[in-house]
Parts: sequence; C-alpha cells; structure tokens
Amino acid sequence: MFTTLVLIGMFFQQDTAVHQLKEIAVKAAKPVIKQRAGLVIYDIQADPENKSVDVLHLLRKVPYLSVDADDHLLLKGQADFRVLINGKPSGMDFTTLLKTMPASTIARVEVYTVPPARFDAEGAGGVINIITVARLRDEYKGNVRFSGKWPQGGPGAGASFTLKKRRTGFSAFLGANYTRNPETTQLISGSVVNQEVREHAQERSGYIGLEGSYELDSLNLVTARLNIHRNRLDGDRWLAGVGDSHNRSLNNAMDAGADYQLSGRRHKTRLLTFSFRHSRTEGELYNGLRTNEVLADENTAQVDYVYPLPAVTIEGGIKGIFRDSRSDDFDYQQQVVAAYNSYQFSIRTWDFQAGLRWEHTITARTSYHNFFPDLSVSKTFKNQHQFNAGFSQRMKRPGINRLNPFVDRQNPYFIFTGNPDLMPVVVNSISAGYNIGGRMAGLDYTWLQHADMPVSTYDSTTMVTTSTFANAGNIAGLSAYVYAGFTLASHLTLNTNGNVIYFRIGESELLTYALNIAAAYNFEKGWRVTVDGTVLSKNPTGFQGTTNGLLATAFAVSKELLKGQLTLNAGVNNPFTKYRHRLVHTSGNGFYQLSDTRLYYRSFTMSMNYNFGKMTGNIKKSKTTINNIDLSNGKGM
Repeated sequence: MFTTLVLIGMFFQQDTAVHQLKEIAVKAAKPVIKQRAGLVIYDIQADPENKSVDVLHLLRKVPYLSVDADDHLLLKGQADFRVLINGKPSGMDFTTLLKTMPASTIARVEVYTVPPARFDAEGAGGVINIITVARLRDEYKGNVRFSGKWPQGGPGAGASFTLKKRRTGFSAFLGANYTRNPETTQLISGSVVNQEVREHAQERSGYIGLEGSYELDSLNLVTARLNIHRNRLDGDRWLAGVGDSHNRSLNNAMDAGADYQLSGRRHKTRLLTFSFRHSRTEGELYNGLRTNEVLADENTAQVDYVYPLPAVTIEGGIKGIFRDSRSDDFDYQQQVVAAYNSYQFSIRTWDFQAGLRWEHTITARTSYHNFFPDLSVSKTFKNQHQFNAGFSQRMKRPGINRLNPFVDRQNPYFIFTGNPDLMPVVVNSISAGYNIGGRMAGLDYTWLQHADMPVSTYDSTTMVTTSTFANAGNIAGLSAYVYAGFTLASHLTLNTNGNVIYFRIGESELLTYALNIAAAYNFEKGWRVTVDGTVLSKNPTGFQGTTNGLLATAFAVSKELLKGQLTLNAGVNNPFTKYRHRLVHTSGNGFYQLSDTRLYYRSFTMSMNYNFGKMTGNIKKSKTTINNIDLSNGKGM
C-alpha cells in the first residue's frame, strides 16, 4: 500500500510563453509493523500478499509468531495462548478458521506480549487479536475466496460481508473446508513395544459468524454476535498385531453474546458497557471400542467502565464466569469472579500502562484467588526509534479436555487419559524490545512452576505406555526475536521474521529457533511472484520428549484482474521433497520411544479471491466486551 502526495505544477508567464511544471509524485510506503507498550500490530492491508493467501500464511511474517509443520500457530515458541476475533472469544476451531479466512478481509493482527488487566489472566504466551473490519468505503463490502490443495488437503471456501446503513451495521464471515489425509505410516520403536500403524482420515468443517450493531442515538449502542462451528473427523487405522479400527470425532460449538454501551452526555469518551455471553460445546469421540460424549456450558456477565481524563485514562470492571462441563466419566463445575483496574498515561515521550487484576476461582474440590499485575512502558526518541519493556503475570487453568479421566484406547499399547487432579499454574513474563522504523528486535523471559505438561509412564508387566498430564516440574524460556522488512528495489520486497529460544524444562535444556524469509517481486500488469522459506529446529513436546525440525519452501505466482478486485493464485509447497518424516522422541523412567511418521509434504495449491463493494465509514462497535480466555486444553504443551 502506498500513500501518494501529488504536487500540482505552478503556472507562470515569461514574455508570451506559458510554462507548466511536470506533475511530481512522492510515494511513501505504509508501515506494516507498529509497536506500542506491550503490543505489536501487523497491518495486513499494508501487505500486498493479502489478496492471494489465507490468514495462516501471513501470520508466519508476524513478529513473535511462527507456524509448525502441522500448521499449528505458535506464540513465542509455544501453543499456549489465546486468539480473539475483534476482541471477542469464539468457540470456532481457529486452525480451520485461519486456513479458510481470506487475508484480504483482515485489517490487522494485534499481538499482546504484555496483555492489559482487562484480559483474563490466561495464556502463557499472550493474546492474539484478529481485527476483521477495516476502514472501508461506500455502503457495503464483501469478499469471496475459493482454494484447493492436493494430494493432502482439499477444497475450501471462505467469505465475508459487511453492510452499514445509517445507524445499523451488519457483518458476516463464513467458511467450509474438506481435508483428505492420505494413508500415513507410523513406526514406533524403542526399549518397549515395536509397532507399525497405518491410518488415513478425512475431515469436514464449517463455520459462520454474524455480528450486528444498532445506534439507538448518539449515546446508546447495542451490539450482538453469534458464532457457530461444526467439525467431523472420520478415520481408519490398522495396528500390527491388533487389526483394523474405525474412529470418529464430532465437535459442535456455539457462542452468542450482546453488549450495551452507554456514553457520557458531557464526555462521550466515558463509556459504561454491560455484556453477556453464552457458549455451548458438544463433543463426541468414538475410538472403536466405546463412545465418550462431552458437553460444556458457559455463561458470563461483565461490566466495564472507561474514564478518560486529560492526563490519564482509567479503566475498571467486574466479571463472573459460570461453567458446567459434563462427560460420561466426569462432571466439572467452575465459577470465576474477577475485577480489574488499569491506567494509561503519557509523560512527554514516555507512555505507560499499568494494571491489576483479581480473580477468585471456585470448584467442587478447591477454591483459590490470585492477583495479576501488569506494567508496560515505551519511550519514543526524536528519530522515531522506540524502546518498549513490560512485565505481566498470568495463569493457566486446565480445561475439561485435560481434566476428563476418559481413557482413549485406540492403540491398546499406547493409551491417553486426562487428569482431574490438575492444578492451575501461574506464568511470569518480562520482555523488552527496540523498534527502528518498523524493524524490531526483542528479548523475553518467561518462567512458571509446577507446569501442567504431557507425561508418559511405562508398565513393564502390561507393556502399556500411558500418557496424561501432570504438574510435574518447572519451565523457563529465554527468547530473542527479530523482524525486518526491506524494499530492495522498486518492485522487490524482502521480509524476515525469526526467533531463538533457550528452554529449561525440568532438568533438561534445549535451544530452539525458527526463521521465515519471504521475498516478492511485482511485475507489470498485476503479476506477482513470491518465494517463501521456513526453517524450524526441533521443539519440546513436554518434559520427556522432542519433535524434529524441518525445512519448508513455497513458490507462488498470482495475477490481479478487474482492476485488482479479482486475484488468481497458484503455488507449490516443498517441491523438492515428497514426504516428510515426523520424529518424536520420548523417554522416561525405564523406557525410550521413537515415533517415526511418514507424511505427505509436497503439495499444490490454487485459489481465487474476489472483492466487491466499498464503504465510507466504520461500523460502530462497543469498546469493551467479554473475552473468556482463561483455559488451556488439548493434548499438547
């Protein structure tokens, strides 16, 4: 994106001749990266590649973020963080969402390395907020994207639509995806059981998100939203010595919420907001032996107040979360009551943000309360260089997927179960960074005690390895990050994004790194060629194991038509390597295990992206809303 300043030539007369100066165009590149105290902002609309790729592809370029070989997003090298859409949580599967959502519908991505006190104190890495509504023109705007990927993958489609009419605003985004996973072969060897596993699966998923707003008058605003997600995974597995089995996983999620925002009569920037949210998740897992069903209901009420003064902005609020989770083997209720107070102020070239959050948690087994402080500061110098530093304290509460004692026996020699005795974990983080015209580097140190991590044990009498979660040890990570974007020529750009992390996990040490380099060349008449390369080192899988790294490459060509409204894109990923071997090493008391899984690595992609309509204004939304981000789930770290 470029901002063009046109200087109109002046006319003057000398004798009888008239001379006119030529038009002069001065172009300045719109910065892709901005940084504030505890926050990094990546402007998706300023990245020319947004018209030809999905959101997940562009997130590889965002500072502090990386994407692993299985398309899992990592923040500061770990999967424990929270993702919001327009500042709000959603029950939708974000891996599916990011793969199908057109990047051209995203205004910006906000990465909170020091989340303020208004956010729930969950997520060791921080918070990612995806803003979907940009500054648009006219009365409506829409986008449609179709994509395909093979041999592994399949067709996908995503769309968005925004309409603004006087006091009413409406927006929708929806998508669907079909993924075919051809047969993979897994060889498990080591000091315990040697086994061969072959499996293939297919997955269908779809989502829809609706949001509307209505301005009753200049002081009263009502907003509401509804998100629905459906996912079904069917697979067949063959285990040596056991035979064939069929497994099925179903997941349905829904969340709905509403906000009422009242502005002050004399000072309209003073805002009082009342919010309510209800969410429901239904899951079913059939592992060839039995079916386990999980149902989770959650109701949340919240009140927020924003009080700006000439020298400082004060925010405060109270919140209550009421959860009821049930399965065939486990019932779990939880209530969380919270209150927060935060301050933002500036002193000349210094900006400060400080806050304190109190949370009290009640379960059937225990109750506890915690105070979570956060502090961030930034200093802007005369040459627009900027220094940032911050401290935050957060919490990991285990969710129903980690607590559920249901035993998954798809493989009778390697079983998985949850742990209902898991305890929450407090996470501490200190960070500092320096920004030079959109090029930035930073350091981060995060530490936590009694972390809930995957743990495996081996029973020599039954020859069964059991994997679960346990508060088994301490973790510390020292990280260094760098991002830089360059314009090497008038049509050639280069972006680099990388990190190096030193982990101390229990008694072991591990140095990891990730680097993404993307180059693009713009030809005449709308043609564009991109080359992308990613290097990842091995990474920890818990206290007892690691997974190997990778080298990934991607090449693509795109063409803009219809004055930039239509973009066609074709590409190939990893053209030099047909298969990749995912190696997972696990060791424990009296056993060692190596899992070697052969996966399809080379793939071909095609996509079509079409933009239509324009808008002149923004849809008005409440400044604060509910964002429940206080649980950690899943089988990973």
